Amino acid sequence: MESLNKLKAICEAATPGPWKHSKFGVNILTHDSEFSVCTQNYTGSTFMVEEQMKITEANAAFIAASRSAVPALIELVEALEAEIRARHNMAMWPGLDNAAAYSAAKGASYEARKKLEAAL
Repeated sequence: MESLNKLKAICEAATPGPWKHSKFGVNILTHDSEFSVCTQNYTGSTFMVEEQMKITEANAAFIAASRSAVPALIELVEALEAEIRARHNMAMWPGLDNAAAYSAAKGASYEARKKLEAAL
């Protein structure tokens, strides 16, 4: 799937994760706080009101979580596609030994689900 490959290339080009966000979501940092991945600059008022801080923190949490979740989602989609292909092969050619391929694909999708859960 071309869109999945494009997304994978974007992930691979980005600073490795996991990422975290600073208090008030002003900075997105690498997991070891060695590098600021991005910083929010404020325009207008120098003081954020409470509602703006909530939005900024929510956006920062989403960006930080996405660095680990998106690659895990890509892996899950690929594993599920392989599982579907293996299941299709079992249905189309029941006389052939497709059970091992299906079992491997099912195991890979299970592991990908666990990685996604760990990323969140």
